[in-house]
Amino acid sequence: MEYRRKIFTIIELLSMVYRFIQWLSLGFLRPENKLRVLAYHQICPLRNEYSPEISQQIISPEAFSEQMKLLSSERYTVLTVNEALQYLKSETPFPAKCVCITFDDGYYNYYKYAFPILSQYNIRATFYLATGYIGQSFNWLHS
Repeated sequence: MEYRRKIFTIIELLSMVYRFIQWLSLGFLRPENKLRVLAYHQICPLRNEYSPEISQQIISPEAFSEQMKLLSSERYTVLTVNEALQYLKSETPFPAKCVCITFDDGYYNYYKYAFPILSQYNIRATFYLATGYIGQSFNWLHS
């Protein structure tokens, strides 16, 4: 069982590295005056009980931290969604190297894992809450 867990972890790490390289190759790091939106769905330790579809939506806290470290060290301007809307409404060009960071669904793991990392790098983000589900748990992650 431990061997399977290690293999699964290695495969997931390789998958994350591949996706990150794809992300870079799409021109994300070019300092053009375009807004990029980084949308996150789950930030938690990877576990092999998740379905493959769900696993693709999960990023580990370590990988998320590396991404935020990169944005910070490369001096990206991180806008909230409201700030980005103000740029659009005023037809003002976006600053070079700017991004919005969003989190969907309002999971507790954002508070547990993402918030400390965002605070560490002084990065702001926009969190969307599914208010009809507050206080409930979801079993669909494991199906």
